[in-house]
Amino acid sequence: MDSDVSVVIPTRDRAGLLRQTLRSVREQTFPPADIIVADDGSRDNTAIVADDFSCRRVHNPDGGWGAAGARNAGLEQVRTPFVVFLDSDDLLLPGAIAALRSRLLSEPAAPFAFGRALIARFVDGRWVPEGLIAPARSELAALPSALFARNFVPSSGALVRIEEARAVGGFLSGAESYYNEDFYFWVHLALRDVPVHVPTIVSVYRVHAGTASSPLLTMTTSWSTGSGDGTPRWLQGWRRISAAGCASTPSMRFTGGTRCRLFVGRLRSSA
Repeated sequence: MDSDVSVVIPTRDRAGLLRQTLRSVREQTFPPADIIVADDGSRDNTAIVADDFSCRRVHNPDGGWGAAGARNAGLEQVRTPFVVFLDSDDLLLPGAIAALRSRLLSEPAAPFAFGRALIARFVDGRWVPEGLIAPARSELAALPSALFARNFVPSSGALVRIEEARAVGGFLSGAESYYNEDFYFWVHLALRDVPVHVPTIVSVYRVHAGTASSPLLTMTTSWSTGSGDGTPRWLQGWRRISAAGCASTPSMRFTGGTRCRLFVGRLRSSA
């Protein structure tokens, strides 16, 4: 089956993280037809990394696009019916595109499908699981209006119909959209029709010194409790993902001394 999905990755001077991100894209069970790297003036090895993974690279040599402008530059190049916007420091789990695509195809009117994202923070040379980006049950029951009050759609955890993305004009750029360009995008898509949810973790949102994320980012409490030993459900989910990892993936120590093996990007000690 020919792929009908493209992946757009905005980036600037993140060659090391970008390589891990692109590896997660290449390991999809439903591979994309096209990977478009929107390079906003990088001065590192971004071009080499993009070439290593056979990406199409859209380059702004002077910089200045910003995250929204880079996404829009990539959006202009998409030739497929569906697109994933993936930040250059985040990761897709292997079945992410397949799961999102299957759900979106089941609801022809939905402008996009979205899943859940684990949050991992870079602390003392390692990635530490920190929480979950996901809607609460009450928010799912109140779609799309609940989305207008709180952004629970992961920036790197959704599949969008290309005609819908273009119909809303892509991402709002400029100072007024700083921290909010993805929220603006999801809300305007949801005004067109009700999005659909995939109740599984599809991506990893990585927080580090170079992350430009909103200080208003909040996480659902619907997974705040889990097993009888008090392990949060998001951490249980992280461990299940770990169990599916491959031998070349480094291990990571969790609170309490549990050592797990992680799929999530074959994380290295540098960010």
